[in-house]
Amino acid sequence: MEKERENFYRIISLILNLGTKAKRELLKRYLSTENITLQYLLSIYEHDLYHLYYNTVKCCKCTPNYRLPRKRVLNLVQLEILFDRKPSKPLGASPVQCNASEFCCCQLSSKPSLTADHLDFTLVRCLLVNCCEKLFTDSLLVGETTESFLNKHKHDLYHLWQPQHTFCFCPKGCQPNNTNQIITDKQWTNIYKVTNLKTTCPSCGSPGNACSVKAIAGTLLNNIQDKTFIRILLINLCSLRKKVDELTDIRNKVYGHALEVSISDQEYETKWQQTQACILSLSRECSRETECEFLMKIDFIKTGALEESLYQQYHTSMLKEIRDNTDIKQDILQHLEHTSDQMVSNQTSIDRTLDALNAKLDRVIETSQKLPVHTSSQCIQTEPQDANEPDDNHMTKFNKKINEKEKDFISLNKKISDVETYKRVYVEKTSQMKQAINERSRLLQEDIVLKEKELMKEVEKNEFDAIQKLDEFIKKSVEMCQKHEKKINNYKKILENIKKDEEMALQFVQDSEPILDSMSLSVNVDFPCPLTFEYKASADVRTLFGEVKEDDRVGPDGKEKSKYCESLEVINKFKVETGDSSVYTVTVRPDGKTWVSTMNYNLCLVNRSGKILAKEKLDFVIFFSTCDKHGNLYCSSRETSINVVHLDTADSNNYTICEFENFNPYLTRGIDTNKENHLFVLLLKEDQSKIAIFSEQKMLIKEIQLDIDKTPMFNEIHYIAQNNDGDLFLSGKSHLVCLKRDMSYQCLRPSDETWKGKSLTLDPFNNLISTECPLSLRPLSILVTNSMGKIIKTFTIQGPGIYGMNGLKVDYYKEEPVLWMSTTTGHVIIARFVNHDKNTL
Repeated sequence: MEKERENFYRIISLILNLGTKAKRELLKRYLSTENITLQYLLSIYEHDLYHLYYNTVKCCKCTPNYRLPRKRVLNLVQLEILFDRKPSKPLGASPVQCNASEFCCCQLSSKPSLTADHLDFTLVRCLLVNCCEKLFTDSLLVGETTESFLNKHKHDLYHLWQPQHTFCFCPKGCQPNNTNQIITDKQWTNIYKVTNLKTTCPSCGSPGNACSVKAIAGTLLNNIQDKTFIRILLINLCSLRKKVDELTDIRNKVYGHALEVSISDQEYETKWQQTQACILSLSRECSRETECEFLMKIDFIKTGALEESLYQQYHTSMLKEIRDNTDIKQDILQHLEHTSDQMVSNQTSIDRTLDALNAKLDRVIETSQKLPVHTSSQCIQTEPQDANEPDDNHMTKFNKKINEKEKDFISLNKKISDVETYKRVYVEKTSQMKQAINERSRLLQEDIVLKEKELMKEVEKNEFDAIQKLDEFIKKSVEMCQKHEKKINNYKKILENIKKDEEMALQFVQDSEPILDSMSLSVNVDFPCPLTFEYKASADVRTLFGEVKEDDRVGPDGKEKSKYCESLEVINKFKVETGDSSVYTVTVRPDGKTWVSTMNYNLCLVNRSGKILAKEKLDFVIFFSTCDKHGNLYCSSRETSINVVHLDTADSNNYTICEFENFNPYLTRGIDTNKENHLFVLLLKEDQSKIAIFSEQKMLIKEIQLDIDKTPMFNEIHYIAQNNDGDLFLSGKSHLVCLKRDMSYQCLRPSDETWKGKSLTLDPFNNLISTECPLSLRPLSILVTNSMGKIIKTFTIQGPGIYGMNGLKVDYYKEEPVLWMSTTTGHVIIARFVNHDKNTL
């Protein structure tokens, strides 16, 4: 046996054999410590374990507030290992909520003969993590109180709360591993004594004054009701829980995702040491004797003789486990597989039938050859003249049926091949859809966190202003009271001393009474109204997330139908003004009407037929423009400011033009809006360029510097567009660049003097459309590029009035998408570019 293959067998034996045994011993130790049986443990958590498989629909035992797990952990085979199924529903079960045809929670009962030794690697980990929380919480607080533990790990918990900040306790060069907030503000204030989250440390500026806060006295881990926070503590700070998870990760990397049955010596030693440390940590938690026993077994597996058949058995068992753990099995795939199997069965049946018919035919021919030959006279004397004709017709019909069956057989084989092809395409499309759903979910969660921070910031600002106002009133009022009280006490003392001298006392009263009358202790204050949070009761996250639809663009042959026309089909060409002119931008509004800007300072609103609905003379030329989802037009004249055309009503003629933002000393270039209605503005200053991003409320939320490695392609950029995946496309001079979300970039178009980058826009399929503006009269190329940088379609347009291209924009707000183009000769061109077929869009 070769060395790398031997390494593989030894490491999987260590993981599957001793790793499983170590976790079983840990489970036995917990059951013994708590003085309970495995059946009792399963009866307590049977509802939670049931939903680790059935995680999409609630059962009859679910409370209204019960939250289903986000993903499936167990498979049906593992669930049936743990529980028996009762023969019928229990008395009182709801007939609506409980379905006897399903393995319902109310039908579960733990198997009386089940022991920890019956549990496999995955199943024993599931019980430890989901049913033995006390095991890990006890190991978390060995030799210390909850209060001291929280103070000791304040640095780790701080970075789970504020992943983007550091504070005084951070060592030099500390780089937090988390990018998202894991611990919420409420969870932080529930464990640490924080007077005000607005307070900051004077030394490092950390929020919540984290450097000086301490854990709330008397806090007990068992009394914390927030189970999510407990789970965060265990996952991030419990070394025992980490070893259990690490052992599973090693199993997945070494075994579950193995491409071949081998492992290099270097990786073998690394994984062996990691696995050994995990196993010894788990066994040490049981007892010292258990640790010694496992240490001997580990040494035996590493140096003992190999039994290849045993390890191949491990490999087969693991592959079966991987197949059993498939999370989602689509009904359509099961149907296709069933149909394919049925077709193969039919094909076998047809083969047997054809063989039987051929055998019968051979016997008939053989029999006919043995019959005596009769003369025609004998035939006339013994039987009718047409007696042999029915036999000939019968044989002909029989042969014809055989030929038809053979044709059916060929057709069936063709259908089987088509189904197999379609099945492969369906699996690929389903996998792509899952990835898209995961990415959409991640982006939606980021947006939710961002919106939450914006709302919290607004509430905290209002709270701070109101409290500051009230504190100021209280302070001034207290000072006023103290001042006046001091004066009154002085008057009382003086009056007490001189009351015997009536003349002096009367004079003192006459002199002091006006001053006493002028003391006003009445002060008015405008109390701030309490804050209230309003939300739309009809808001449904499904409308934001999207929905799953069947993709009819794939034909029965498994091939995708063509999205694009063979060539651009011009449906209209017109000019918005007479004489010499040049149309710079075309920007489509959500209502299908389009803004058109010209070199003669005109801004026109037109429809698809070319009719001018409104016209405005401006004091600046619009070189770049974009429209938000409300129909407002944002314009750049290549100066320092961005102007906006606000729609006052739905009427096209009611609008106002004003300045949106001045970016001095930067000059403005291309602008764009994305699906979240964020505004992107390209800014240029000397050899520096950047992108400013504004929220829907027009607040600056982010700036992206584009002087990446001083790359020349970022020095002169003019156009910008963002696709649905968050990738930014930039065009300028001879470059077309894709800037990814992680700030990596890809040059999609090499430097080429014959290609001058112009307007960018996205089509209905999330592909990028770009064009050029050549300096010579020649056919113009319009490129369709996917997110990977591959040019998937090239359109060519030429003809009278088409000299250079200034702008592109897709109008997909109506049933039939069209491409708007603006030329340097003042023409506006509208053309079809996608197949007008409901099944292809």
